[in-house]
Amino acid sequence: MGRLKAYACLPLTKEQKNRFHVDFTKNKGEADIVIGNPKLDEIEEFHPIFVQLESAGYEKYEGKFDCIVANASGAFGLGISEYVICAVLMLKRHMKKYIGFQNKHEWNRFGDHIGSIYGDTVLILGTGDLGSNIAKRMKAMGAYTIGFRRNVKEVDGFDEVHSIKELDMYISNADMLISCIPDNNESRYLLSKDDFKKMKSNLIFVNVGRGSLVHIHELEEVMEEGLIQGMVLDVVENEPLSKESILWDMENVIITPHISGTFELDKAFELFIDLAVENVNNFVCEKTLKNIVFNK
Repeated sequence: MGRLKAYACLPLTKEQKNRFHVDFTKNKGEADIVIGNPKLDEIEEFHPIFVQLESAGYEKYEGKFDCIVANASGAFGLGISEYVICAVLMLKRHMKKYIGFQNKHEWNRFGDHIGSIYGDTVLILGTGDLGSNIAKRMKAMGAYTIGFRRNVKEVDGFDEVHSIKELDMYISNADMLISCIPDNNESRYLLSKDDFKKMKSNLIFVNVGRGSLVHIHELEEVMEEGLIQGMVLDVVENEPLSKESILWDMENVIITPHISGTFELDKAFELFIDLAVENVNNFVCEKTLKNIVFNK
């Protein structure tokens, strides 16, 4: 049997392609391996024996391929953790208000209390690549980090790790709640307005995971009633966020269009290529693969 053929759904340079032990084809139907995220309306054109996704998220591909599918977990922790630190500090230091002053050419000092990550108790939903990267950076800045996952085990960067079923026992003491978990039966609408009522009034909520964690109308009610200090939302239920949402105009809410982890960061793409090369070449040699999310 000759060399396996691969189809790339994203642009690769000649140098990058040369690192893979496969031949590349432009014919979707003859590709043994798919590298990247195929468009859903083109799925039927593919008949692969291995798919290496370019995203950490994989929910939309469930049941779409009758083969091994791996995701790109490990490529986005750096970028997303820096995004979280940036956005949280913007809220704690009222940077949106200062940017507004700058836009109006106003040299305006006001006396609102500012916060620090130092000394914060940070709850992080998900302790994988994203969660552990966020925890390490929060911990380096003086925070106490508590992680939540399905199965309890020690994870680097966390002071404590607990079952996600125990979250309710800790939310009343948190200064930050950060979600970076995927959409699944356990995480879908895990949080409600009632949970936010139990939180500190100075809590900052960050969601860089999936918008299905909490209904958008409940987030709007939480902020409208001033139950917590602020929110950072890179993902929301039913994206894009409706133009009519009250969250757009709130000074203590930062909204971005699902961009906390992208290949616009060169290092993220570099990490993905390293992972894809290792996985594809290991698949060719029948060696162990990383990040398998679906297995036939």
